[in-house]
Amino acid sequence: FSARNYVKRVVLNVLSVALIAITLAYLVTQAIILPELLHFIVTCAVSVLVTLYTIYLIGLNVKERQFIVSKLKLTTQRFQK
Repeated sequence: FSARNYVKRVVLNVLSVALIAITLAYLVTQAIILPELLHFIVTCAVSVLVTLYTIYLIGLNVKERQFIVSKLKLTTQRFQK
């Protein structure tokens, strides 16, 4: 286990996800003009959704994505019954 490998696999992924999520959430919320409370709620929702999507695309490997998809399918099947 090397420090270089850790930095490549973990730190760079975390930094990439954070940078992209923060930038996208900021750009989206700056484009929206709403009253203060509603703007706060929309900003929080957009931040959470963008962060989750970025984590899914960049932060997870193929096996982790497959695991998440299988759990989501199981959950949706339970609610459909």
